[in-house]
Amino acid sequence: MLTRLPGKVMPAFIVGAALISCSGHDAIAFEPGAHPTFFIGASDGLPAGALPSDGLYLQNMQFYWDGDNKSKGAVQGRNTVFIGETPVATWVPGWTLLGGRYSTQMLVAVTAVTVTSQQAPVGTHSSTGVAAFDVLPLRLTWDLPEHFHVTSAFGFGPPVGKYAVRNAINNADNFWGYQVTTAATYSDNGLNLTLSPHVSWSSQNTNSANSPTKDYQSGSLFWFEYTATQDFGKWTAGITGEYAKQIDDDSAAGINLPGTKLERLNAGPYVGYDFGNVTLGAMWTRTVMYNNTFGGDYIWFRLGWKIF
Repeated sequence: MLTRLPGKVMPAFIVGAALISCSGHDAIAFEPGAHPTFFIGASDGLPAGALPSDGLYLQNMQFYWDGDNKSKGAVQGRNTVFIGETPVATWVPGWTLLGGRYSTQMLVAVTAVTVTSQQAPVGTHSSTGVAAFDVLPLRLTWDLPEHFHVTSAFGFGPPVGKYAVRNAINNADNFWGYQVTTAATYSDNGLNLTLSPHVSWSSQNTNSANSPTKDYQSGSLFWFEYTATQDFGKWTAGITGEYAKQIDDDSAAGINLPGTKLERLNAGPYVGYDFGNVTLGAMWTRTVMYNNTFGGDYIWFRLGWKIF
């Protein structure tokens, strides 16, 4: 059993449960102005397939994003800045189910969004508020021979926060989100190699400005996050990122909308430091390729500690 993961005492749970996102008309999105319920890239830099020792863990994630939106291959006349903070609570109770160790997690995401647009709605618009409340009720982790660890999980996120169809920016979504995920980690002598695929889908937005009948269905998503890091004493360094691809097109008023699938590839460096009872991680990823979504610079800080 791992009692201490490479370079970090915090669990790598954000793999399936963490949206940290914000909306606005440039969010990484299917429906314009919406965001996936589960954040793409939240487990970057972490050994997402492994699990730490039993206990209660807290984590605070802060991020800054700055970039533009691209639609159907063309950069749109909008710049978006996201600033967010997300406290995360994770419980590892010591239970076993189907041979795997059980854990659960929940989080709240608060975001501030500023959109400067040359398209409707023209001008600079800002909004601050709760973007998400996400729950990971079921997560099972198996510690396998030869330093391999595998995790499977299910998560959901209800619509929370303020939403109004008339708003230029909505921090919150107006639909439920669901996700199934798995992750595999190889961890030995401070080396962490992790690959974490996900599939997510959502319910229909029944009060959308993007549909003449106000009903809009976002397409389902597939993505994977990757990490390769090495410990150097108390330091951890390496590379991380993610690739996302929308599986099916959006639909509005029951009509399929061709050309609405998002795609994005991010990559960048990760660095962390282990203070003992507290760990600190930071990463910067840059969008290498994107379409029908937000792309730019992503800066993250992750502070974690074990309560008991």
